[in-house]
Order: sequence, then structure tokens, then C-alpha cells
Amino acid sequence: MEKQEAQRELAEIRSMLKETEEEVKQISKSNADYRILWGVCVFFVRIDLMLWVPFEWVLIMGLGWFFSHRLTKRVFRKTGIMTFVGKVEGMVWLSTTVSIILVMLFGISKFFNPTLIPAFIAILIGNAFFIGSFLFSSRISAVFSIFIWIGAVALAINPQLSFQIYMGLVVLTMIVPGIITKLGKE
Repeated sequence: MEKQEAQRELAEIRSMLKETEEEVKQISKSNADYRILWGVCVFFVRIDLMLWVPFEWVLIMGLGWFFSHRLTKRVFRKTGIMTFVGKVEGMVWLSTTVSIILVMLFGISKFFNPTLIPAFIAILIGNAFFIGSFLFSSRISAVFSIFIWIGAVALAINPQLSFQIYMGLVVLTMIVPGIITKLGKE
């Protein structure tokens, strides 16, 4: 009798693990929308900065946050649950966003060389992608986070090429993986 009970409990645990795995896959697919959204936002911000349009980046990033919030509400409405993995990922990106804002403020305040702001931001984004790669068992995110860190080193070594390096990083590490995930190739 105890053996049957243990087997039943083991089957229930396996079922729960399978459900959790499916939830993680669904969250990973919905994250493709965020990658594409933020990839496009960063792309336009970099173009604005290149064209010296003052403070238009604030509007673009505000729109990005607005649409991110809408995406989050849509996903929550669809599933009706907020998983632990989803909460952890949300906190990772919230802390990354706060850190990016602080880096920008410190750079503008001349606490360090402002030309290094893109390198610091790339390091922070690489960290968030790397943590996310383990949350979602995403090899492609782990590999691309390494590319982001390599890009951060390149940005620190040669800040004059920040536009080209950043555009390459955005397309390579945000937009392309978002499309790959969306198409279900990972």
C-alpha cells in the first residue's frame, strides 16, 4: 500500500514539474515580444542620440515601458497566474532598469567618464539576460549575454564606435533572438 501511495505521489510530482516546464516555455515565448519591443526602442533611441535630438529618448523609453506594461497585463489576463519564475524575471529587469537609470545619472553628473555610459549599460543588460537564460533554460540567451559583455568591452575601449557597436548588439542579442523564439526555433 505504501509503495502505491509513493508511486502516486511521485506521478503527481512529475505532473507538477511538467506543468511548470510548460509554464516556463510559455513565459519564454511571451518574452520574445519584450525583446523585440525593447530592441526596437533602443534602436530608435540610438538613432535619436546620433541625430542629437534632445530628450526624445525619454519619450521613446516611456512608450517602451507603457507597451511593456500592456504586454504584461495581456499575458496575465491570458494565463491568470503569475509564476515564481515570472516574478523573479520581473525583479531582475526592474533592478536592471533602476541600475541603468543610476548609471545614466552618475554619468551625466560626471562621477565617471560619460562616454562609458553605454559600456556600463551593456554590462547590466548582459547580466539580466544571463540570469534570464538560466530561469528559462535558454542557451541562446546565455550565448548572447556573452556577446553583450564582449560588446561592453569594445564600447569601453572605443567609445567613438558606440553607435555601430550598440546597433549590432541590439540586433544580434534582442531582435534576432526574439524573432527566433517567436517562431519557435529554440
